[in-house]
Amino acid sequence: MARYAPLFLLFFLSGISGLIYESIWSRYIKQFVGSAATAQVLVLSLFMGGMALGSLLASRKLAGVRRPVRAYGLIEGGIGLYALAFPWLSELAMRVCYDHVFPGLGGGFAVEAIKWSVAGLLILPPCVLLGMTFPLMSAGILRRDPERSGEILSFLYFTNSIGAALGALLSGFVLVANFGLPGTLACAAALNIVIAAIAFAHRREHAPIVEDTAASAGTDDLVKLLLLVAFGTGLSSFMYEIGWIRLLSMIIGSATHSFEVMLSAFVFGLAIGGLWVRKRMDKFKRPELVLGIVQLIMGVAAIATLPAYQWAVEAIGWLLVDSQGARTEALWQQFNVLRYALCLLIMFPATFCAGMTLPLITHVLLRRGQPEGVIGRVYGFNTFGAIAGAVLAGLVLMPLIGLQRVIVLGAAVDVALGLALVFGDARRAKNPAKIRSFGRIAAGSSLLTLAFGLFVVKIDPMVLSATVFRNGRTRLPEGFELLSYVDGRTASVSVIRLTDDREYRVIYTNGKPDASVVLNRYPEDRDPELGPDFAGDEPNQVLVGVLPLMARPEATDVALIGFGSGVTAHVLLGSPTLQRLDTIEIEREMVTGSRNFYPANARAYDDPRNHFWFDDAKAYFAGAARQFDIIVSEPTNPWVSGVSSLFTVEFYREAKRYLKPGGVLAQWLQGYELSDELLLTVLAALDQEFSDYQILRVGASDWVILSVAEGELGRLSEQPFAWRR
Repeated sequence: MARYAPLFLLFFLSGISGLIYESIWSRYIKQFVGSAATAQVLVLSLFMGGMALGSLLASRKLAGVRRPVRAYGLIEGGIGLYALAFPWLSELAMRVCYDHVFPGLGGGFAVEAIKWSVAGLLILPPCVLLGMTFPLMSAGILRRDPERSGEILSFLYFTNSIGAALGALLSGFVLVANFGLPGTLACAAALNIVIAAIAFAHRREHAPIVEDTAASAGTDDLVKLLLLVAFGTGLSSFMYEIGWIRLLSMIIGSATHSFEVMLSAFVFGLAIGGLWVRKRMDKFKRPELVLGIVQLIMGVAAIATLPAYQWAVEAIGWLLVDSQGARTEALWQQFNVLRYALCLLIMFPATFCAGMTLPLITHVLLRRGQPEGVIGRVYGFNTFGAIAGAVLAGLVLMPLIGLQRVIVLGAAVDVALGLALVFGDARRAKNPAKIRSFGRIAAGSSLLTLAFGLFVVKIDPMVLSATVFRNGRTRLPEGFELLSYVDGRTASVSVIRLTDDREYRVIYTNGKPDASVVLNRYPEDRDPELGPDFAGDEPNQVLVGVLPLMARPEATDVALIGFGSGVTAHVLLGSPTLQRLDTIEIEREMVTGSRNFYPANARAYDDPRNHFWFDDAKAYFAGAARQFDIIVSEPTNPWVSGVSSLFTVEFYREAKRYLKPGGVLAQWLQGYELSDELLLTVLAALDQEFSDYQILRVGASDWVILSVAEGELGRLSEQPFAWRR
């Protein structure tokens, strides 16, 4: 294997750059198409679909490629050159669409169709090329040493996956912070160009591995089964990934860095699984049976992660409580190490097994006389399975059956595939009795495990809503009552009530409190001279609605980004001049959950002038093609993954398009957990795009920024205070 070390090193570097591209290209594309649940899944599907097409295309043409390593180098170079041009191409596409195409279409379905077509044109070409790399590099080495197919394939899988795990961390923690998105792409492109230069110098030519008709005779059913297993493994793995990411986001937080940590840990498990099976695979006498056992263990391991969430909560709580409230650089480093370890605790057992499956499947098929093109077919089927898993889990199953059952259903897929492999191997065995006996025991044990995951394990919303990643609290204290908990498409939403006569209620998204309201303004023990009782952030929710109305009391058309508790919508609808309010909320369950705040938000539900739109804000505005007197932006904190795009130059540039002449943008900016550097970045972005703005302090630490694109904002009017309540 040492003689192939340079090629394995190239594939390791390719894994680093590939994951960087996935991370950065998705950020660019989401600026264009939005960050709604559907958009996130479709962006992922574009990536995975392009890679699947590339691998299948490579599998069909591989036999005609005489020097696959040189071809691999050409493709890596092409990817690098495209990456260098991508920021310019993306900006050009956005400017043409937003400046010329979308305004002419007038909104609606046509805008969506053009938007996704352009996104596909930007993403599919390089992803098709990325999908070709694994079959080409595999063929380049296997042709020289076909007898060691198991060891070679598993080590290739390991090197690429471990590179991808490192690439996720480099992109999130180092490159973007220091070089920005274009600079990060340039770093990855430089890697690709180095890879291309080295690989292109590889001039050796070896005969392709063709079908061995004698060995492949009678294996058609086995080939179909193994391709189905490749598809099913991709399906179940992505069901696990989506379920785990949702679960862990309520334990380690849903900041962008948390997602990169989770992605890296997931891929790391795949890599180690490939490494472990490397030296063993060529020695397996019944590799199909081994593959079946691995599938069974993977399903059981996935179920075992469900009760382990409590250990993760306790570990985060221990770290933060032990820090005694001090937030230091050392604590941040410890927190990152701990959350990576916890992600491995949850993900590693099942992903370790998943990392063995593709090398095992390709090894079995090659040993059964299939040509080398089967490598691309296996990779393509697995990737199409991943797309199906992402779509099913993210868009259909999560809101329908919840995150716990999504993971259990993924485990059921693996168990079914494992049993099919075990009993299929028994049919081919000379002495099948022992294998069938094992299969019956495995079937009974697996069913008991699935039942345990469905009916015994209980994921406690009072634990997940405790915000352990912020304050170290591992459970909401006595005196709190759960009113509702729902796993939505983009977030898990819970509503908690404090069991006293204040009727204090809080809505949480992914374990983070987003709004609180007091329904009983005058409890028995409250002095009337103090005035009505309010929750801590409730005055801010009121003021973010009142202040823009004071700037433009004559406003007739208003858009509100983010529903929260619904109090701001209720305030805006108190205007007698308002004719229409468009409330844009990315998560439908927020609107459902906030009904628990009624009647403090009554107008939001009862007033026919309010229109709900469940979409990403940028996507909504592009499709609506309307202008507003006021746009109120009150999303959650900027550090939450997917939210930061609402505080950027690009968003403010687009928001100006949808303001009428003299229109006002009101931006709520949460001051807590916000560094001075980030605050100044937001202000610099506003300053770049708006001619005048006022920064108004609301509450103890928050701000509302009122901005106009042209001219001056003017004095605030007291007229709204005269309106009849």
